[in-house]
Amino acid sequence: MKWWWRGGALVAAFLVAAAAMFPLRLGLSAARPPVGLSVGEATGTIWRGHLRDVAWRGVALGDFEASISPLDLLPSPALQLANGSGLLKSATVRSDGDGFAIFGAAATLPLADIVSGAPPDIAASITEGSVSLREGRCTRAAGRIASPPAPAIGLPAFAGKLACDRGALLARLESEAGEVVLEVSPDLDSFTYRSASPALLAALEALGIPAASPAP
Repeated sequence: MKWWWRGGALVAAFLVAAAAMFPLRLGLSAARPPVGLSVGEATGTIWRGHLRDVAWRGVALGDFEASISPLDLLPSPALQLANGSGLLKSATVRSDGDGFAIFGAAATLPLADIVSGAPPDIAASITEGSVSLREGRCTRAAGRIASPPAPAIGLPAFAGKLACDRGALLARLESEAGEVVLEVSPDLDSFTYRSASPALLAALEALGIPAASPAP
């Protein structure tokens, strides 16, 4: 029986070695990244690799350390991103064809990239962000979002949470001037507001954030 145990050990060792050397670029294809996510170059293995020139629907996100854990393959492989050089600092991304989900995201979002009237030095921060989208509709969202004040346009500091409502991704924000509920577009590239304190309407207009269309 010793030959059986030795043969089994050799097979196990081969499988472990093969998994350890599995190229990240092939693992990325197996993980079925969501439509709209592009990668300029993938190097290294699924245990430790690098992604360069990552973009989401034309918005540059930067470079990342990346890995796909064999222990987190179901219902589909999860792509773990860390030490991002751009807007997105870290996150776990999972895609299943009809939708995708982001978990534990940390990001910095310059408001001038989204709203025309925002000062160039003002950015919102997202921590522990989680968003699940299916066929362009939000099915689950959580996490914290905050932004500093912009006194030049009368914008106070905001803090709040991400949420889903009727398929839309929302940012429910509070400030010393009242509350505002922002609706984020399905492409994650623009804001409208569902409701706002009267004291904030002038600042929203200065930012170029329009009112959301009434729900059908």
